[in-house]
Amino acid sequence: MLKAIKFRIYPTIEQKTLIHKHFGCARVVYNYFLAYRQKQYAQGIRENYFSMQKALTTLKKQEAYAYLSECNSQSLQMALRQLTTAFDRFFSKLADYPRFKSKSMRSSLSVSRNT
Repeated sequence: MLKAIKFRIYPTIEQKTLIHKHFGCARVVYNYFLAYRQKQYAQGIRENYFSMQKALTTLKKQEAYAYLSECNSQSLQMALRQLTTAFDRFFSKLADYPRFKSKSMRSSLSVSRNT
């Protein structure tokens, strides 16, 4: 039997700001690597999670994306995992092609238990 626990949190203003930063950074990473995979596939290069994870490290070092370093690396890596899962489900014909995320969509974030 599966069990679920729902929590309701009441964050302070600083915590809300941090949560929204994490939502935004996860969305940016997901969208960036969705476009990245599309470009690589057009060139005939197949990407996997580990090659995207290496590219994420170099992306965080770029000045335009320096703000990604403010967020947990685990949440950014989880966005990559979700993108990889979306492509796996697409190629096994269980889901549609992955779409870009927008601010108006429902935001979600996965974080490891240790943080």
